[in-house]
Amino acid sequence: RSFDANQGQVWDSVSNYEMNHSVKSPTSNYSDVYESMRKEFEQNLEKIAVDENANGVLFFLDKTVLHADIFDSTSVFGHYFPKLLRGVSMEISGKKPSKETLTEAQAKYDLVEFLDGWEMVKKERHPGVGMGSELRAVDERYAGMQLEYNEHKIHSSIFNAKTMKRS
Repeated sequence: RSFDANQGQVWDSVSNYEMNHSVKSPTSNYSDVYESMRKEFEQNLEKIAVDENANGVLFFLDKTVLHADIFDSTSVFGHYFPKLLRGVSMEISGKKPSKETLTEAQAKYDLVEFLDGWEMVKKERHPGVGMGSELRAVDERYAGMQLEYNEHKIHSSIFNAKTMKRS
């Protein structure tokens, strides 16, 4: 597997969003679909406050881990949190939640298990876009990247590969 985009898959993904949200984009543009839902997402965003001591987030759908984003700085995380929340809102919109509740204890356990598993995955090192390097990995459980500078983790974005749509 690679990190290269397949334009056909992108169009299929946009088409699925259009169908799920009863929106039509004349150019199959993801941003058109997002714009149609912006007001709803912004209202939900206002209800969620980021903890000033947090430097990362783990998103769940029901009891399933979707993905994690972790930064080396609380201020950088605070800046990106609304964008991350908008993205996951788009991803899960239209999905019906289950009636099962995730307990705090289970969430903490899943967090540790997910991140520990990611640390064990073999990653390939690539030059960073700017400075530093990117460590990338895709396997049956994870798809993610980790930005490092002088062996210091700057940002990790880790997805549960089992929940990602495949064509």
